[in-house]
This record gives sequence, structure tokens and C-alpha cells, in this order.
Amino acid sequence: MRGTNRHIACLAATNEFELDAPYGGGTRGDICFRQTTGGAVDAWVDVNRGQMICHFRNCTISVKFDDGEVLSFRADRPSDGTSTMLFVADAARFLEQTRAARRIMVEAEFYRAGPQQMVFDHAEGLVWNPTL
Repeated sequence: MRGTNRHIACLAATNEFELDAPYGGGTRGDICFRQTTGGAVDAWVDVNRGQMICHFRNCTISVKFDDGEVLSFRADRPSDGTSTMLFVADAARFLEQTRAARRIMVEAEFYRAGPQQMVFDHAEGLVWNPTL
């Protein structure tokens, strides 16, 4: 309608973790990237169930690329308040390091479940080639 295009690429976690009721069943995560025509890159982490905790001034996720050190990335909750998704503030840096990695571990804090880890064993499978 507005003459814009979007390129989206995601990686699915290779593990799942259990959360207590009412989120029974395995929880899986994704890492996703988006670029719109002429726009910057957005990055986010999402899960199919559960609530990721995002403290107002101290919202972070921990990320480990391959065998590197654990890095902290500032995150933000979506404007609609969705609790199954966190946007990564430094998306360009996150994308660069994701593209160079083969294995990624992301740790986020979950409501009544504490820190949980999502593992992405085949990060080299990310197809990112926007032609926007």
C-alpha cells in the first residue's frame, strides 16, 4: 500500500524449556531480524509461551556467541506491551555477531521461572540478504 518492502529472517531455537502453569508444555524461542525499505535493522527475541521480564530501566538479555564471553544486550518491550517478545536495542551489532556465529545462547528472565536459556545450534543457517 505504501510502496515499501520488508525482509525478515529468523532462527528457531534447537531446545525447549518447561515453564509452570499456566504455560504448561515446552517453550521455544526465536531470534528474528527485520529490515524495511530504506530503514534500519530491527532485532528481537520471542517465545511461543511465557512472559519475559523486562525491568523498566534495566532490561537486558545475556548472549553468548560460540565460545565467546557472555555479553549483555539492552532490550526493550514492544510498544504494545507484549511479554513474549523483546527487541534488542543494538540490532546492527547483534546481527553482525549472529551472522559470524555457529552457535548462540540467549538467556532471558521469565516470570516465576527465573533465567532460561534458548540455544541456537545452527546459527549459520540464518539467511540474511535484504535487497531493499
